[in-house]
Amino acid sequence: AIQFQWPTKLWSKKHTDIADFFEQGEPWKNYRSLMQKDLFTPSTAKGYIPGLIAAAHYASRGAPDGASTELDKFTARCSFDCFCSAIFGQLTQVADRNTPSDPEDVQFCEDTMEAFEDFLPMLTSPYEVACSAMGIKTKRYSHFASKMTSAQAHARRLVNQFVEREQAGELTPME
Repeated sequence: AIQFQWPTKLWSKKHTDIADFFEQGEPWKNYRSLMQKDLFTPSTAKGYIPGLIAAAHYASRGAPDGASTELDKFTARCSFDCFCSAIFGQLTQVADRNTPSDPEDVQFCEDTMEAFEDFLPMLTSPYEVACSAMGIKTKRYSHFASKMTSAQAHARRLVNQFVEREQAGELTPME
């Protein structure tokens, strides 16, 4: 199904080196196998479960406020905290708006959420699909691409910071 996600596929061809992730066949299989091995084995999961528990703690603290106002955005922030904990080994703490968070992490979360707010409408819009097929970048696609580019830049910074800490022997137990 991932090959039908044309907005992400189009964006990744111009902005990343993982465009093959959105294709079929051997290149996709290689990415999938790498991710499956690095994320879903019991020994690997054991490493990131404590971070998920900590993210759930912050989410539960933010639940009274978040769930009573914009439940969809609150759950997206909860998912973002869990994702960042598992992938980057860092707690962004954006689910609880009363917990101080790094403004860059908040922006990373907001950019990601805005990009994906555009995603489904583009995917299901005959107008968006037709414009894309003709090489026309719509206002919605341009907004999506801008937010994806910003989010990717932040993700790369996190990865680079992780590598620097790893080389310096400064990784935390959660990382």
